[in-house]
Amino acid sequence: MSNAAPLLDARTATQLREDLTNALRGNVPEWSPTDPATGAPDQASTALIAIVARFAELVIERLNQAPNKNFLAFLDLLGAAPLPPEPARVPLTFTVTAGSASDAVVPAGTRIAAAPAPGDAGPVIFETERELTAVAASLQTLIAVDAERDLIADHSALLASPAANGVLVFAGDRPNEHVLYIGHAAYLSYPQLAALTLNVKMSAESPAAADARVLQWEIWDGENGVPLTAVDGTQGLRATGTISFANLAQIPEQSVQGVRSRWLRCRLLTPVSPGASPAQGMVRAGQLPLVAELRVSAQLQRTALVPEIAFANSQAV
Repeated sequence: MSNAAPLLDARTATQLREDLTNALRGNVPEWSPTDPATGAPDQASTALIAIVARFAELVIERLNQAPNKNFLAFLDLLGAAPLPPEPARVPLTFTVTAGSASDAVVPAGTRIAAAPAPGDAGPVIFETERELTAVAASLQTLIAVDAERDLIADHSALLASPAANGVLVFAGDRPNEHVLYIGHAAYLSYPQLAALTLNVKMSAESPAAADARVLQWEIWDGENGVPLTAVDGTQGLRATGTISFANLAQIPEQSVQGVRSRWLRCRLLTPVSPGASPAQGMVRAGQLPLVAELRVSAQLQRTALVPEIAFANSQAV
């Protein structure tokens, strides 16, 4: 639907010439568009008709602006006024030179030339309104997350070379890992570690109709993890209790998120659903465990210990 005012007269100069010609034929029978003697077109009458038609067209153009003028007068009565003129604005992108390791500051008022439009004599000059910083950063990793199915995909290879046949960039191709790491540089370093106990205090108990979930405890060796058999009194981190491990193998030192220690880890093998309704084979994110406190205790198994020194009363033996 158009908001333009209706035209009072839509005729153009061409239509007006036709109307004038028809009017002369009907009202001036002795007039002829051709010379009676030679039969050639009457140049004088043709020129006069064209001049009158053009002047009439100009009058009609002014007449057709009357509705807009009346509309502006109506807005003026309402107290409305046209918006003041504003300079044109365009979005700009600044990039640092390839290989640059530092950011670049673009001061306010920096002049930028836009390519001239067709018919323009020169380029259009703009200025930046405020200072900005062009960051010397590049995209290194491209990860897609499919939250509905708890899958992820690493598409970082696309940053170096595009895929010939295209890639489903929003689809995951492997399970998203959910891992809890527990490190203790002292307790987990003993080769004679007979038993290790985790005392876990939960912030809240899981609901009675909790979603099924499977946990796997492991020694983190930096590669795949060494599975452990746990005596779990927390029912899979659903309630406050203890988790015990017996006869642990010596745990190697590894780095996790830049922290050097010896690590146990607990992996959630059940996919996580972001929804509030139950999902087949998944555990809802709202039912994931909330741990308030975690304490570690260890039991060593050492034999044939040789005393370093002995005293009888105050006399060294």
